[in-house]
Amino acid sequence: MPKSPPLQVLGWREWAALPGLGLSRIAAKLDTGARSSAIHVEHLECRGDGTDEIAHFVLRDAEGHDIEASAPVIDRRNVKSSSGHSHRRVFIRTLLLLGGQTFEIELNLTQRHGLSHAMLIGRSALAGRFLVDPESAWLAGELP
Repeated sequence: MPKSPPLQVLGWREWAALPGLGLSRIAAKLDTGARSSAIHVEHLECRGDGTDEIAHFVLRDAEGHDIEASAPVIDRRNVKSSSGHSHRRVFIRTLLLLGGQTFEIELNLTQRHGLSHAMLIGRSALAGRFLVDPESAWLAGELP
């Protein structure tokens, strides 16, 4: 049976980008304890009917610039926070650039005020692609 190539090892935080949303660089926390990925947004507004709904929101890049973005809403789901509280969140699908790989992920849009990282990348996005070394950070280096 052919052996799979070894998975790339990343640290607990890495530089990431969301090219489909115009976000070229953001410091992200990699969290294997979280199922879904999340990003902090400001001014979230969903427009349209229940079947063709578009989320309009503002992201902030690593340099502190606001980026207006929009994407189709693919779902609304309850997400349980680390404190055990459940909140209904809007989910979109977008491209993620992480560790030199670009792939599609589901991303929930939320308010992450007071948290150290505006973006959290959960195990659904990491599985089968990366291993996470919790003692290291920035192993993938700068973005291209």
